[in-house]
Amino acid sequence: MFGPFGDAAWLEAGRPEFEVDVLGTLAVTQQLAPVLARHGGGAVANVASVASFISFPPAPTYAASKAGTHSITQDTRMQLREQGTFVAGVYPGPVDTDMVADLPFDKTSARDVAHAILDGLEAGQEDIVPDPMARQMGAAGPKQLEQPQPAPA
Repeated sequence: MFGPFGDAAWLEAGRPEFEVDVLGTLAVTQQLAPVLARHGGGAVANVASVASFISFPPAPTYAASKAGTHSITQDTRMQLREQGTFVAGVYPGPVDTDMVADLPFDKTSARDVAHAILDGLEAGQEDIVPDPMARQMGAAGPKQLEQPQPAPA
């Protein structure tokens, strides 16, 4: 990851993260919305992260970009409701991908996350939390997660 709080690498990492996570999500949805409208609605599932709700030092720009994805998802949901398009946000914890291969967390398989997304869409869930870690963190709430956590035993 990155170094201490003042590390300039955070800004360099943040620019592409915001470009992809916030503006990319918005751009894709803007292109997709008219097509969905012509076909009577449909569904959009924006993949954010549990980091949408709590930052993880030392990755503040990643968390902030995912919070932006969450905000774009909320706005998109309100804007596209009238055309019959359902919009869900997906908030996984660590998914077993190259991105988190070196992190010492339990990870959920991408397959399990994909199944949870499809199940969530079918059930009409606006907020899909597809794995145990994300559900545990969501139950704790952001303010509790800000507090220092004990070191793993």
